[in-house]
Amino acid sequence: MAICPSCRAEYEAGTSRCAECNVALVDRLPDLASSEDTADIYACYDPQQAVRLAEILHAEGIDVLVRDRSSNLFPTNVGKGAQRILAVATHETARARDLIAAAIKDGVVPDEGEALES
Repeated sequence: MAICPSCRAEYEAGTSRCAECNVALVDRLPDLASSEDTADIYACYDPQQAVRLAEILHAEGIDVLVRDRSSNLFPTNVGKGAQRILAVATHETARARDLIAAAIKDGVVPDEGEALES
C-alpha cells in the first residue's frame, strides 16, 4: 500500500503520486509520533504551496507533516478553516525555517504564508 505524506490518503500498490496533492507516495509515513516531538513552523492557505514546501523539505531529508485544517463537512478556501500547517521534528526546526525562508526569497513559493514560532 502507498500513502500520501501530505494528506495521508492510501493508494493501491503501483500508484506513485497522490491524485489530490500531486505528491510522490511513500511506503510508510515519517515517524513524527507525538506533538511533543514536533513543532509547527509554517502556515499557509494554498494547498499547492504547502505541498511544494513539503517537497523541498523532504528533498533535504527533513520529515514533514502537513496538517489540513479544512473539513469535508464545510469545505472552504477562506480563513483558518482552509489553513495548512507544516510541522517538523523539533531538532529540525531551525534548518526547516531557513529552507522555507530561502524558497520564499528565491521566488520558488509565494510569500503568502506565515512563519510560526513555537
